[in-house]
Amino acid sequence: MLDRPKQEVLLEREQTWEILLARANDGDGAAFACFLTAITPTLRAIIRRRGEALPLDQHEDILQEILLAIHLKRQTWRRQTPVRPWLYAVARYKVVDAFRR
Repeated sequence: MLDRPKQEVLLEREQTWEILLARANDGDGAAFACFLTAITPTLRAIIRRRGEALPLDQHEDILQEILLAIHLKRQTWRRQTPVRPWLYAVARYKVVDAFRR
């Protein structure tokens, strides 16, 4: 069995995120729950990488802050744009906020 190229897997994952977030923004609560579940491993990786100087016990708190911010600001994502840069920006700002505290 051949492994798919990493880029292909990432593109498929991002397309799935976009579909789920679009449905969530249309009022589908189950799609939003699936979206949050799907993005959580990526968010944890961002927190680990960008927040490596922060105490490990703060990482899950930052994750919760990011998830809440996504919930509150999800309507700011524009459907015709990739979701990944929007998601990374939200995460980046929340990690910076943690450093400021």
